Amino acid sequence: MKHILFILFQIIHLSNCFCQINLISNYSFEEYEQCPDVPGCVANSETYFPFVNEWMVPTTGTTDYFNACSTAGSTGIPYNFVTDYQPAKTGNAYIGILQYVEGTDADDTIEYREYIQQQLLSPLEAGQCYTIEISVNPAQRNTVLDNGESLNYSTDALGIYFSDTRPFIAWTADRINADPQLKNVFGNYFTDTSKWYKLNWFYEATGNEKWITIGNFIPDSEVNYIPIIDYLPDNPIKYAYLFIDDVFVVPANLSNNITDTVLCDNNGILLTAPAGANSYLWNTGEINDNIFTNDAGQYWVEVNTNCGIIIDSFIVIENLYENESIDLGGDKRICPESGNDYLVLDAGDGLPNYFWNTGDTTSTIEIINAGNYWVSSKLPCTILSDTINVFSCSDFYVANAFSPNNDGMNDYFQIEFIDQLQMHSINIYNRWGENVFYSNDPNFKWDGNYKNNKLPIGSFVYVLQYYSNKIIETKTGTITLLR
Repeated sequence: MKHILFILFQIIHLSNCFCQINLISNYSFEEYEQCPDVPGCVANSETYFPFVNEWMVPTTGTTDYFNACSTAGSTGIPYNFVTDYQPAKTGNAYIGILQYVEGTDADDTIEYREYIQQQLLSPLEAGQCYTIEISVNPAQRNTVLDNGESLNYSTDALGIYFSDTRPFIAWTADRINADPQLKNVFGNYFTDTSKWYKLNWFYEATGNEKWITIGNFIPDSEVNYIPIIDYLPDNPIKYAYLFIDDVFVVPANLSNNITDTVLCDNNGILLTAPAGANSYLWNTGEINDNIFTNDAGQYWVEVNTNCGIIIDSFIVIENLYENESIDLGGDKRICPESGNDYLVLDAGDGLPNYFWNTGDTTSTIEIINAGNYWVSSKLPCTILSDTINVFSCSDFYVANAFSPNNDGMNDYFQIEFIDQLQMHSINIYNRWGENVFYSNDPNFKWDGNYKNNKLPIGSFVYVLQYYSNKIIETKTGTITLLR
């Protein structure tokens, strides 16, 4: 038997979400002064941003800005000069950097790199733990560029460097000689061009870090790279190029603030610890950042991060409301003329979080007006609801045709009264004015006969008299007899 399970996450030390302020301006590169019309248009100025806002480069390297607004084929999205097809992860823009190129120039005097950087909204605080996240995607083209460049390689050389002053080399596109605090895992190559890879870290600030710089800080002699595709041209210039989107630097919440979270799945639950840690240890013995379970019980995970050890505990219980439902019953009527001037609608007991479209939050409500009413109950795994129509006694339904052929469908002409006390009488006349049927029974059924003879196909006039607010009203109309 499958169980719907839900988890009460008691986050003892960490709420790993980006609900706090991101210290990165223009984190997904959506804000710009003008659309990019040529590659390499990210400026190195701290105050002048001709294209993408708030972002700059620390060298003369030609970091690229791509945006769907561009009409130039080289800098658009999803098509541009370094990819056959790549949409943005978020919105309509991303940055592109050259991580590595084999044989940078004729005499190998520089190690060509491209970076992206900006000044944080506020300096990092000493001792504060931060969660860092970026999304990356490898660029790849099936064709070799005119100069022999082959964008078909991936490298694991990627780092994030925080600093109190801006790394800046105005005269060269050489590698920045710095040791980034955050580094991609050795051997973690980005080879799936259809996928945005999400990279996460924890970082404990030393204090007063004001700048973030992203790129490859590793010397050429130590850079590892692999081909993205099996087929490669002869003797290509090996390039590893990376798209970057969605950059986050967010203070991590390491307080003892307990947060309850509910997760449900018909086929079990994936328990996921905060990403970006150095190691994980679950009480089940597993060492990944997530485990799958469909068993009730208590779980904990020990997360070893750059900011210390975090312990999260989880309680998994079976869904207490798996077989519950709300049933308001069939449609009802409210009839002041007969003394029935209110109704009680009952959603049943035992469910939490009742909410009616009247604004009431109780399990039952009292109504005095006709209309459509619904109620819901928000549960850990689903939302239960039901709807009911409440009619006024002045409501009734008159069909416009019937076919007395004994097929079990519309064999009789009858009127559906919400309140049978409304019925006074009905007369039916043929086209010559002859009265062919009369009744004062609210449950009448006319079979289309007159004096035991079947009447021919045609239209007949009915005159219905009924009570409305204790006054006899008259309604006339036509009914078509079909055979």
